Amino acid sequence: MAENENLIKSIQELKNGGKPVDFANELSKAVLYVPVSITPEPIEGVVQPNSVVSYITINEKEQDKNLIMAFTSRDEYIKYFKPGSTQIIKHTYNELRSVIMNHEFDGFLIDVMGENIAVTRETMIQIARAMAPMQVQQEKLSIDGPDALVPAENVSEGFKNALERFLKSAENISRCWIMQATRENDDTPTKVCVVEFTGSMEETFRGIASAVNITLDQGRSIGLISYEDKVAAKAVENIAPFYTK
Repeated sequence: MAENENLIKSIQELKNGGKPVDFANELSKAVLYVPVSITPEPIEGVVQPNSVVSYITINEKEQDKNLIMAFTSRDEYIKYFKPGSTQIIKHTYNELRSVIMNHEFDGFLIDVMGENIAVTRETMIQIARAMAPMQVQQEKLSIDGPDALVPAENVSEGFKNALERFLKSAENISRCWIMQATRENDDTPTKVCVVEFTGSMEETFRGIASAVNITLDQGRSIGLISYEDKVAAKAVENIAPFYTK
């Protein structure tokens, strides 16, 4: 079987009215060839410590999106690049998704001289929702002690970008703080969004959780608390919001 043959078939079927979930399933299993520039150059194929990896992008003109180039095979790669003109990193879909969500890229483009299909940030979020639907449920967070709810540390750019995009699109949210607290039986701090909003709490929280879920480490989730909670409001009273509409 040719490299990523099932992925290519699913793309062709998608273009002809096939099921998006079939494309999502095949994409999740794919390993793609991604052209890059690595400085300094690898020595005998080994990337040196502190090397800088720059991803080669192409601009999708209709939507003005900056997309990482990716290919299903070396044959597709050399349709666009001369052999040896770039270095290549082989990325799984999840690896490439992580690169995009944590940097200023809008998605990736598969086989520019072949099937030529863009997978945007929005598409990746839809895939994540379809393959692992977000469940919003109540759980105990320790926020009632002194300094129990504090500004979050080490928040990734991917998380902040995904959250900000959603907040801007949500007309009912006026302010949001990114804090952290401790779950019962978990020593690792959990990110907690304190949200000032109107309307349905369930819909608002589900939207936030779905937007940022894709940027979290495996097995992690976030806490969501209404600004109307007195303890939460007290904790953020002297802290500048992450977002204000």
